[in-house]
Amino acid sequence: MPSQRNVLTVSELRGKLERGKVVIAADYTGLDVATISALRRKLKESGSEIVVAKNTLTKLAADGIGKGALASSLTGPTALVVGYQDPIQSARGLSDYVRTTRVNFKIRGGVLGGQPMTPQDVERLAAISSEREVMAQLAGQLLASLSMLVGVLNAPVRGLATVMQRSAEKQPAQT
Repeated sequence: MPSQRNVLTVSELRGKLERGKVVIAADYTGLDVATISALRRKLKESGSEIVVAKNTLTKLAADGIGKGALASSLTGPTALVVGYQDPIQSARGLSDYVRTTRVNFKIRGGVLGGQPMTPQDVERLAAISSEREVMAQLAGQLLASLSMLVGVLNAPVRGLATVMQRSAEKQPAQT
């Protein structure tokens, strides 16, 4: 018979995993409390959080919501990074923190939309341009195209105005 505490933990994990758009599993062996706290703050900026729970309870929660692919990443001490907003920002926030601080936070894999991810998939996800960045690039390209179109359309009118001005300058002033 499972304890009430474990039932509550599985229920909480299930809720977090259901809401999470991306779940990344990593080995946090050797990290001290200060490092984990700093990582929590960094991930909070990207709409993510770190969850640490027993692997058996995590497997139960993941199986119950169709994210059973996460089970292959749950070996040894495991911390889950659950991204609730943009999966790209969650992966990038984790990847950037690990790269800049050089902490030993080994990514084992994860789940994105029910599909399993390898550690390489997580790195590729972190390297993708975010939706905002893509929209900004597209807006810049559209603006440049429009500017060129305006210049092309204004050229005949500008040329006519120049010809008329030079013609008026050449004619003697009538009194």
